[in-house]
Amino acid sequence: MSIIVICGVSQCYSEEVSKQVADSLSYVYVGNEIFDSTAKKYKISREDIDTVLSGNTSMFGISEKERRKYISYLKYELAEIIVKDNVVINNLTSYLLPKELNHILRACLVGDFEWRVKQLTTKGKSDKHARNILKSEDSVLFDWVNSLHGLKPWSRRLFDIIEPMQNNSIEKAVDIIVKNAQKPIFRVDEKAIKLMNDFALASKVVAHCATQRHEVDVQADAGKATIYLRTFTLRMKSYKEELK
Repeated sequence: MSIIVICGVSQCYSEEVSKQVADSLSYVYVGNEIFDSTAKKYKISREDIDTVLSGNTSMFGISEKERRKYISYLKYELAEIIVKDNVVINNLTSYLLPKELNHILRACLVGDFEWRVKQLTTKGKSDKHARNILKSEDSVLFDWVNSLHGLKPWSRRLFDIIEPMQNNSIEKAVDIIVKNAQKPIFRVDEKAIKLMNDFALASKVVAHCATQRHEVDVQADAGKATIYLRTFTLRMKSYKEELK
């Protein structure tokens, strides 16, 4: 049993690799549908979520507080997924998973810019159009990851595996990830289960408080959550009762 994250820059076949890894291991594939389920659950627009992911929130009238609220929703939705185990995650929410969950295998598929341009031109795009598409998509990814970690999306500090796809086939990338996923270090044991449950609880409390327009920091340990207020409120006792 394990959890696998597969990220990638545009045109590096992260979706194809992720789906084949999931099929090979009989795991559940989790793609961009998480954004739709989050929007439906919290009755917000998918467009607002896309804006939060793009990093252009101020341009589209979304405040920084609202941005953090939407991110808390995405994090809780993700937390509910990973506690079920045996999943392959292939979407931008994977960058929200804390480093403490070190049993998660994290892979990033990258590719040289000119090689990626060629991937698009072979699909009928002009060279100029292909370059503009890649620059735009790379900018969104860079802004998202930089806002969360202050790092580039392909930083080795974020991943266990980095695969240059201009040198690899989809099948080879799948094989590398599947073999690594079976290593003991990436197995879900009792310690990993505790860490995931703590992450899920903390995410739940933060998201719930966000729905009440309050920002909090939360630390969870063994089923108990400690809430740190960012601003003073008289209603925290009622929050506690609702979350029991």
